[in-house]
Amino acid sequence: MTAKKLGVRKPPASRTSARMSDPVVRWVYRGDRLRSCVMTFNRGSETYRACGKAGQDWYVVRGGQIPKTCARVN
Repeated sequence: MTAKKLGVRKPPASRTSARMSDPVVRWVYRGDRLRSCVMTFNRGSETYRACGKAGQDWYVVRGGQIPKTCARVN
């Protein structure tokens, strides 16, 4: 992760991807290792600005979703 502390957001059942206005269900911290094999691809959908970058895609992790711009892939 590029942020020190990042909220995992849970979208409502009516949507497939999270928004920055969705509630935070838990926190992850820099150095935490997260497993995600799935990513939401939101072409033409609402954009967000997180961790100093703009983006549209989210990683699906345990309990919710995190912005792709805040994740670092090893």
